[in-house]
Amino acid sequence: MYLGRHKEALKCYDAALDIKNDDSVIWFEKGITLAQKREFEDSIDCFDKAIQLTPHGDYPDAWFEKGISKDCLGEHQEAKKLFDKALELVNLRIEDDYAQIEEDETNKRDLEDDYSILEEDLAQERDMLFGLE
Repeated sequence: MYLGRHKEALKCYDAALDIKNDDSVIWFEKGITLAQKREFEDSIDCFDKAIQLTPHGDYPDAWFEKGISKDCLGEHQEAKKLFDKALELVNLRIEDDYAQIEEDETNKRDLEDDYSILEEDLAQERDMLFGLE
């Protein structure tokens, strides 16, 4: 694809889709190749398929690339909507990532507290066992 061998790349994508037709990444990559060939209508179909196959349509790259293809076709308003959708999805992912980081930090603090309590308990048990109290 990046070597200008679009025809060969498309044959490979089609062969892969014959085997696994529900793979959003293959559809996306095929769409990229078609867009590079300036076959924008077909690329849009591939991006739509990639979006359709992704849970909740959560494929910001596909929305963005679809926007580029629409823009190349002169459909600038539609392209803007698609870029906005891609940005919305990216922002949601960032929010989810921050929430996960906060949750991980909370879990880490809880584990550290549990570990400290365990260390204290073990030290008390050791002292009682060896009569060090």
